[in-house]
Amino acid sequence: MSANDIAAGVVGTLIGVGGLYLLPRIWRGHLQRRETRFRGQLRSHGELGLIWWPFGEVTRRGAVRGFVAMDLAWFAGVLSFWAMQLSVHLTGSASHAWRVVALVFLACFGIGFVLFLTVMFFNWPKFIVPPPQRDQPGAVAECRDGRRARRQGARP
Repeated sequence: MSANDIAAGVVGTLIGVGGLYLLPRIWRGHLQRRETRFRGQLRSHGELGLIWWPFGEVTRRGAVRGFVAMDLAWFAGVLSFWAMQLSVHLTGSASHAWRVVALVFLACFGIGFVLFLTVMFFNWPKFIVPPPQRDQPGAVAECRDGRRARRQGARP
């Protein structure tokens, strides 16, 4: 295991553990509270955390809603990384048992990422969306409603 692998694993693990530490606060709606002024507007912690988001305001709100799914997906990816590194370190090559463990965690990462996308775009499934954000529309519905309102406003 090289120093680069160890450094990447440690940084990924710290991010994953930090996300798991914040998960109960996020579930209670911490990212939705508008408490901080930024450029003259009252912003929430989630909006400020993703201030660099290049895909627009609508998907930024969706990404904040999907943080729970993405955090769980990230942690599964970190576990997959460490399972594979442990396998190579213990046996000298990737053993079949550890390879299966790593692939299971990678599959969990994939499922978590797909859940993140569905929460971001459709605000579904509701069980993974924090309770204060369950009544919000998804990014697709929000864009559709905005277009519909502009179209109806333009008609005489």
